[in-house]
Amino acid sequence: MRRSHKTISLTAVSFSLISLLFVLAPSAAAFGQENTSNDSITPSVYNVENTGANYPKPVFPTFAQLPITRPLPDPFRFFDGTRNTAFSGWERRRNEIKAAIEQYEIGPKPDCSDCAIDAAYVPDSNGGGGVLTVIVSRNSRSLRLTSHVYLPSGSGPFPALIAMSLAPSTTGPNYGSLPSAAETSVPDARN
Repeated sequence: MRRSHKTISLTAVSFSLISLLFVLAPSAAAFGQENTSNDSITPSVYNVENTGANYPKPVFPTFAQLPITRPLPDPFRFFDGTRNTAFSGWERRRNEIKAAIEQYEIGPKPDCSDCAIDAAYVPDSNGGGGVLTVIVSRNSRSLRLTSHVYLPSGSGPFPALIAMSLAPSTTGPNYGSLPSAAETSVPDARN
């Protein structure tokens, strides 16, 4: 019973953090994000995957020491208790949230320096998006991921929405795209 309570609490906390990342980040101005001269231009594209990788990981409590947090946490409050609402501070905070999710939920991201990654995008004929196919290969094994990309109409700039699957599953969990039978895939992480 005690373990179940911790699992539910951890799930609620992680869901809150992920929700805050997607919901609050675009509307940070509503939460008092300051506009300093260094933060006035938000880049549209970065040349590296994780711009905050050089920040040190915070020291995390054990599962038994995790606090129960009833309200949603402040997305701009760092693990050390300080608060920063500047765009430049988000790089560090985002890395702290990533580290917490890896620590308590999914484990660290595996190194893929020896992977070959191939991607192809085929636009829809109606212009509302397209299909993105990514093939990740390692040691003569490959995994094909196929997702629909939705593009809003208008002059933008707008974010693209990359769906995890094309249709809801009626027979059980929907895990998105799966490798075709002709491919040799890496082991399924769900098992």
